[in-house]
Amino acid sequence: MLRNEPELLSTMMEDQAVQSDLYRPGPYWSEPSKRIRNAIEKDGIENFRSNHAISKGYADSILLDPLASWGDGWKPGLLKRFTKISFVEKVLIAPYLKAIQAHYNRMSCYRQYYYNREFGDWLRQYVDGKTLPDTMAGAPQECIEIKGVKISINYITHLLRIYNFSKEIDLSSVRSVFEVGGGYGANAHLLLHLYPNIKKYLYLDIPPIVYIATQYLKHFYPSETIDYLATRGEDRISFKDNDERQILAVCPWQIENVECNIDLFYNSASFQEMEQEAIYNYLRFADKFSTDENKGNICLAFYRGGDLKKTRSIDSIISVARKYYEVDRINPEKEELYTLLDYYTGSKKKANPKKEEARCTVHTKDMRYS
Repeated sequence: MLRNEPELLSTMMEDQAVQSDLYRPGPYWSEPSKRIRNAIEKDGIENFRSNHAISKGYADSILLDPLASWGDGWKPGLLKRFTKISFVEKVLIAPYLKAIQAHYNRMSCYRQYYYNREFGDWLRQYVDGKTLPDTMAGAPQECIEIKGVKISINYITHLLRIYNFSKEIDLSSVRSVFEVGGGYGANAHLLLHLYPNIKKYLYLDIPPIVYIATQYLKHFYPSETIDYLATRGEDRISFKDNDERQILAVCPWQIENVECNIDLFYNSASFQEMEQEAIYNYLRFADKFSTDENKGNICLAFYRGGDLKKTRSIDSIISVARKYYEVDRINPEKEELYTLLDYYTGSKKKANPKKEEARCTVHTKDMRYS
């Protein structure tokens, strides 16, 4: 069972409040982060993957009860009290909830058949000789059985992305990973489990999501996951120079104190939900952490569509990435069921002393570029 650590969460949130805009949630995540924190403090994280107030937007909960999406405040509270009136609940609410559940149950049957037909053999071949990790921590609702094994659909999604990237990058030779915006930690969990050669993992996300990911990874790697309380206030945050596995779970503002060498930078979709200044900043540090010797690799995945008033375009992100990496689009060998993604991979550009002087850098205090 996942552990609740209220002090860790409250410390993260308090410290985030005094950071510059560069290191606080942008417009896309500002309000959801408040909702997530309130839900964590109210319900805990033991079953966060079944709690829509906690998981909406980055995990795999299912909204079977529309009332759960109404949020907090006096207006939603008043409406919820109205729905609890016996007549209203019996005549207006209960029949629709029953119908929603029935439709979901039927959909689940079709999906069970489809996933086994489309992904069953592929999954068996891909993990041949390996075991799949436990994908059920946090009580996910979206699960199926493939070849007699119960598995979270969200994990299949992440596994498909890893598989497609593995066709371009030799993940078996990667020793260290820097992931930004990894959600609750499913991708990190898969990479660490399937590729034991990965010994050092730098995981960064905004609070309170990084809190959930920290606790999630602690569930599987309790002695190897280093949380915010252990590194808070440190002028230098780094990995030990050995072959022991270490997972550094850090908050955005700590990136300026990290000193490490990274083989692979990984971002799946979350760049689209950040401000452009933040994207520049993270890629600048990814470039810094990727030494010339290891020719650091990059993996980027983007969902198509989205509200461009709230999200960044793929082209705008790739233009930033190409300041530091030789990035090209690849064709995935295995597509996801629900979301079509654009995949990009590449390696670090070779250092050019003349261009290095003119390189764009971020002034974190006023977020201007020079």
